[in-house]
Amino acid sequence: MSIPVSGPGGVSSSWAMTGASAPMPPAKRMSDLFSKIDSQGGGAITKPQLATAFQTLNPPANFKAYGLDKTWQALDPGHSGSVAKDSFVSTMTGLMSSLRGYAASQNGK
Repeated sequence: MSIPVSGPGGVSSSWAMTGASAPMPPAKRMSDLFSKIDSQGGGAITKPQLATAFQTLNPPANFKAYGLDKTWQALDPGHSGSVAKDSFVSTMTGLMSSLRGYAASQNGK
């Protein structure tokens, strides 16, 4: 007989047994990343700030391969020179998903 292990709220979770924390939702991760990049709390980031993040925050390999310039073009298609948090989170969440799919298709060649 098996008894499900439930965490808070009764949701069954394998994390309860291993002690590992649940993975953070992508939008939350991107929101936290924005806050790290926007260390001055200005509410928007610039390409130089993103460049610093590329150097210091060790982005995933798929973002490194995609490159700083392409990432910035996706974030700032209107060439305004800065990106607000909401736009950053939504664009990066979508880009993260696309790059994951692209990497998987390249590995399957």
